[in-house]
Amino acid sequence: MLNFVKRITSALTVLTLSLALSLPASAASKTIKVYIDGSPISFSAGAPYTQQGTTLVPFRALFEKLGLKVDWNAKTQTVTGKKNGLAIGLTIGSNRATVNGVVKKLSTTPVTVKGTTYIPLRFIGEASGADVEWDSDSSSIYIHTAASVALDEQQIRTVLNQSIAYFNNKDIAKVADLASSDSPIKDSVDSLRQEAEDYPQFSKLADLKIVNLDQRMGEAVVQTTEEATRTGGIYIPDTRVTYVYTLVKEEGSWKIYDFSSQRVDYFVSQDTLAKSITVPSSDETSLKQLIDTYIKSFNDKNLDGMLSTLDPSLATDDFKSDITSYFKEYEFKSTTPTVKIINYTAEEAAVYVEENETVKADNETYQQTYKYVYVMGKSKSGSWLITDTFTLAE
Repeated sequence: MLNFVKRITSALTVLTLSLALSLPASAASKTIKVYIDGSPISFSAGAPYTQQGTTLVPFRALFEKLGLKVDWNAKTQTVTGKKNGLAIGLTIGSNRATVNGVVKKLSTTPVTVKGTTYIPLRFIGEASGADVEWDSDSSSIYIHTAASVALDEQQIRTVLNQSIAYFNNKDIAKVADLASSDSPIKDSVDSLRQEAEDYPQFSKLADLKIVNLDQRMGEAVVQTTEEATRTGGIYIPDTRVTYVYTLVKEEGSWKIYDFSSQRVDYFVSQDTLAKSITVPSSDETSLKQLIDTYIKSFNDKNLDGMLSTLDPSLATDDFKSDITSYFKEYEFKSTTPTVKIINYTAEEAAVYVEENETVKADNETYQQTYKYVYVMGKSKSGSWLITDTFTLAE
C-alpha cells in the first residue's frame, strides 16, 4: 500500500512539473485583456501572459487586428507582418527584430508554446505607430492606433473651431451645446453672452497642441493659440491668447468641459495705424493734452498730477504704492515721439503711444521703447480721463 501511494505521488509530481514547463510563466495569474481602439481582441490560439515584465501574445491575432498581413516562415522560424510603409520581422528565440529593415533589440524573445508563437505586444504595438497603455488594476492593455489618435485629434480640432465660430456669431446657445453635461460653461451662458455683446470680435484658431489625450478615459487637455480682431463695441486691441481646454468624451463625441486663458498679448495692426480717424479738433486737442499731462507728471514724479488724468477706478492703493516706489528707486525720463488716435466715439477714444524711456539705476543707464494703447472715456463733466491701458507685445 505504501509503495502504491509513493508511485501515485511520484506520478503527480512529474505531471505537475510537466505542466509547469509547458505553460507560460504567469498562466495562473489574472487573465490579461487586450483592447485595440476600445475593442477587445480574442486570442483563440492561446492566452496572453507576462514574462519578466513583458506581455507576450499569439502573433496572428495581434498582427491582423493591427492591419498587418501575416507571413510565417517555418524553415527560418520567422514571423513577418506587413502593411503600407511598414514591415516587422521577428525570429523565434532571437532578441533581435527588424522594423523596415532596421534591427531593434527586444526585451523578451519570441517563443513557441504548444504550437503557438508568442511575440512581445508592446514592441509590435509601438513599431506599428500605436500608443500602448497598461492598466495594472484590471490587467488590461489598451492599444490606440495612429489612425484612431488622428481621428480624435481631428474631432477635437473641429469642436474647438465650431466653438470659436459660434462665439464670433454671438450664438452662445450653440457654444453651450458643445459643452459637456457637467461643464461650468453651462452656468456661464449669461456672462459669455454679455462678453460677446460688449467685445465683438473675429477669432480664429492659429495653433493647436494636444497636451494629453487619454483615449481609454475619454479625456483630453489641449493648448491653443487664438487670434482675435476687434469688430466693434468697447475698445480693446487685437489679441493673441493662449488657452488650455479640457475636453471629455460623451456618447462618442468630444465635448468641452472647461477652458482658461494662460497668456494674453495685445496688438495694433499696421492697417489700424495707417488708417485716418476723424476726430473733432477740440477732442483731439484734449486727448493729446491728457497724454502730455500724464507723461509730464510721471517725469516730474508728481503722483497727484498723474492721478488727475485717471478715472477713479484706476487710482487704486496698489497703483499709488507701485508708482511711489518707482519714483524713489529710479531716475528716469520718458518721451512720446508717436501719439496717434486710433479709435474714436463721442464717449470713448483709444490712443496709440510709443514711449521712449531712459532709466538710471546702479550707475547704469538703460533705454527702452514701449508701445501702449491708452483708452479714454468722457466723464459727465465733459472732460476726458484715462480708463484703461494696454501694453502691446513686441
